[in-house]
Amino acid sequence: MNVTLSRGSTSLDLPLLDEGGNPLFSTDFGKPFANIRDTGGSVNPRAEDRWSAQINHTINGRFDGSNAFQNARTLANLIKQDPGGNDLELTTGFAEFSDPLLVTPQAGNEQALTLTYEPGRTDTVFFQLGLTEVSVTRTQPDRTFSTPTASGSGPIELTASGNTVTLAPNISVERSVGRPNDSATKTLNELGRYIYKHKVTYDQFSLSFEMTENLTTQLKTIADAIFKQRLGRDGITLDFNGLYGYGSFNVLPTGSAPIRYQRLAGRTGQVTLPTIDLRVIRPTTTV
Repeated sequence: MNVTLSRGSTSLDLPLLDEGGNPLFSTDFGKPFANIRDTGGSVNPRAEDRWSAQINHTINGRFDGSNAFQNARTLANLIKQDPGGNDLELTTGFAEFSDPLLVTPQAGNEQALTLTYEPGRTDTVFFQLGLTEVSVTRTQPDRTFSTPTASGSGPIELTASGNTVTLAPNISVERSVGRPNDSATKTLNELGRYIYKHKVTYDQFSLSFEMTENLTTQLKTIADAIFKQRLGRDGITLDFNGLYGYGSFNVLPTGSAPIRYQRLAGRTGQVTLPTIDLRVIRPTTTV
């Protein structure tokens, strides 16, 4: 079972695949602009519902086969890139919907799309995609963008201030993409309006892995030589060296705890790094 997401000349089938019992396609109907007045002396409140409703679709699935990594990148590009005058459309084939549906990346959600790459899987990418159904869009922005690509099979490397650390091979990688700075507004139509804005998007990699070799050297390099440094405007270079088809990204640790490592009971000589969160940034050399 597939649904199809398309924008302009780009069309991508999204396979709805997961373990039995897990939701593959969910739809939430909401009335975010309805008003219930909790004042007055009556037993029940007055209500007013004059504005548009909201419909969010959540799609879970996975890409398999030799094109899995390419399809995952195409999906990320569809969500992250400017529309350039072309709306995003979803074709479901489900009888309850009037295809194609006019959709946008889920309004206000930094992680409208999440791609998950599990270690050891050479031809599988799991995805969760959130879309908002709308009645009209404004699609003026047309900045060009494509995910950096490269040939090879790794390893993943972090480089900053002339220091490079090669990460362990068994790494779980999660990529989150969204357009949280766009606007979703109410209308007098059945559904709302979505305004694509000429503002920054959201693109973040989260890495998780275990270290069993050269613990002291690697931890000191990660903590002291990379994360403790004042990184200026160029940040850190995250280079996949072709793993999953990805190339090199300029990134910056985000939040108050973008890196954490743990020594677990019963695991001598082993350190787990459950999270390294790195947001993709624009280096100073890029216009």
